[in-house]
Amino acid sequence: MPGFNQRARVSGGDSVVQALRGYVADAATLVEEAVLAEQEDLVTRQQNRAQSDPLWSSLADQVNSWEDEDGNFAHGVDNPNAVTQAGLAEYGDGRNPPSPLIRMGVMKDVADINWRLADRFRRAGY
Repeated sequence: MPGFNQRARVSGGDSVVQALRGYVADAATLVEEAVLAEQEDLVTRQQNRAQSDPLWSSLADQVNSWEDEDGNFAHGVDNPNAVTQAGLAEYGDGRNPPSPLIRMGVMKDVADINWRLADRFRRAGY
């Protein structure tokens, strides 16, 4: 209607909004805990794989994950003293074939991580 200047509004419902806020906060906590647990498990799996690979065994304890300068998840070897050796192991050289432990391990684990996260969320009721 022209000139109609009133707003439609619903009052009450504070308990619904509060419940939704709690639900979102709980979900955020679950996500943070689940992702940190998966990140730790990824490092452990990769370190275990590295221990059984002749090109990687001396670097196994150097395999790690971290947040890069752009805030993204990074995984590999970030110790400056071991990066060259890790690069040679990962990509190979004229004498040694590549052993793509990091690339292939992350690719394999990403699919598994997605399933585990989805399962964890379902069990929590999300």
